[in-house]
Amino acid sequence: MNMIPAQQGRSEGYELKLMPSVPLSCFTDMAALFGFGKPYDLKELPKFPRRDPVVTCDEWQRRMKADATRSSQ
Repeated sequence: MNMIPAQQGRSEGYELKLMPSVPLSCFTDMAALFGFGKPYDLKELPKFPRRDPVVTCDEWQRRMKADATRSSQ
């Protein structure tokens, strides 16, 4: 997909980058939604290396409200 604009001779293109998705668990109870309990190893999950601090659920909810307001205008 990245090469399509170049093959079409366009001067603009796409910038592909991986971005974090909004965690569904910030907006709904996952155990109730999918019908399973809490994972037995939830307290012992390995830590992945991160460059930036984790975005909190409060911050995601604030961002989503701002996006909903912007898109309704």
